[in-house]
Amino acid sequence: MDLSLGLQKAAKLGTVVLVIGLAMSAALAWWVNESNQLAINKALQETSEQISRNVLERITLYQYGLRGARGMIVTAGEDNVSREGFVHYSLTREVDKEFPGARGFGFIRRVLPEQEAAFVTKAQQDGWPVFAIRQLAPHDDERYVIQYIEPVERNYSAVGLDIGSEKQRRDAADAAMLSGEVRLSGPITLVQATGKPLQSFLILMPIYRSGATPANNNERKAQAFGWSYAPLVTNEILTGLDLSQKTTKLQLSDITQADNVIQFYETDADNTHIHANYQFILNEEIFGRKWQFKITAYPEFITQLHLSRPSLIFLILHY
Repeated sequence: MDLSLGLQKAAKLGTVVLVIGLAMSAALAWWVNESNQLAINKALQETSEQISRNVLERITLYQYGLRGARGMIVTAGEDNVSREGFVHYSLTREVDKEFPGARGFGFIRRVLPEQEAAFVTKAQQDGWPVFAIRQLAPHDDERYVIQYIEPVERNYSAVGLDIGSEKQRRDAADAAMLSGEVRLSGPITLVQATGKPLQSFLILMPIYRSGATPANNNERKAQAFGWSYAPLVTNEILTGLDLSQKTTKLQLSDITQADNVIQFYETDADNTHIHANYQFILNEEIFGRKWQFKITAYPEFITQLHLSRPSLIFLILHY
């Protein structure tokens, strides 16, 4: 009888020990899983922040090209700048090395409708006999005409374009003029890159007769005679940047207008990767626009972190 009672007590004790062990193991596995989640999210956040920094630094770089072109134009003077002078200036720069991804840098001039005929005649005599103003949509307002752009060979179709004939371009030009600062357009389709719809931008810097930025909006509008600018195609400006494409997917959207969000870029557009259930979103401001960076992890991203597997921890403890 005593032996039987002892065995029962031992069995109960064993059961209690087993239950406690299982509970402790489950708790440890849960803790490992939670730690893994935190590690993945932290790593994805750090990667996302690095990707956004890389992209924004590349976009910011182009303002220095705009500054150089503006300096040349202001030095020459509003009425004395010429195609030959602009070409000579451009030859002093190595655009592809200094500003990777930029299609080139140019000059956009404000032209009143009543001055259009005289302007076209003068532009034709300025080394471009076939110069003509073209519009994306007819309008009666002031023209914002691309007069020069170099290298012209890859931007030929842009010469003579009135960017004021399309809302996104005109809004960006007006915003730059009135703010006195560099402004970026919303996503557009470049006339020299029609195969990439809504995947491009214009970046613009206002040029004032005084050289310096006037004190208020009225003076800025009165003194501005044009803009230095660059056309940008998203996949070209991001070429060569570290975007962690082997382990994450990047989606870029313009969210400046909440009711008109436009996704203009994504890596792995054909969705050949399997996506993990981890995503990080960053909203950033760049030259008057709001961009959203959405970064999604691939399984490879998680694998490279070499995390402990909760199920393996559980099995080891009960082996």
